Amino acid sequence: MEDKLDKKTIIINGSSISDITVNIEPIKNVCSIKLIDIYATRDTSTDLDKIYLCINDYGLKTLYDNNNYKSGINVFNNIIFYPSFTKNELNGTGIVSDFNLDTQNYVFNPIQGELNRLNISFKKYNNTEVLTDYTLKDFSLELCIYSKRMKLTMF
Repeated sequence: MEDKLDKKTIIINGSSISDITVNIEPIKNVCSIKLIDIYATRDTSTDLDKIYLCINDYGLKTLYDNNNYKSGINVFNNIIFYPSFTKNELNGTGIVSDFNLDTQNYVFNPIQGELNRLNISFKKYNNTEVLTDYTLKDFSLELCIYSKRMKLTMF
């Protein structure tokens, strides 16, 4: 028999902030964090904007740039705002049969013993050597935290 996966969904809402720290009820034996949905609005702009989502130091995706980030910089995900639109959402990737191959799912290896805080920030790449803080007008972020419930066996 395999260990059971428990799921805890967390919805985080905010407005006019570039970072937020969320203290959650401790979750033991965390094996992954999946980004389910993110909806956000920004002030009106006519530029194509990519806003990067950072959660703790979990590098789900890597940002590369020919000039500055040749070695890559880790981010959790990104939100794209198209010109003349002020709101956007992350589009899902559909059904993925392999848990470890899902591009929205950060898998811990080894399993994280306990998770009790999420440090979430929004960054914008400004064609220099750093990601700078970006303030979203409003956002709603939904995460699913998967943990393993260890199987107890009797002898």
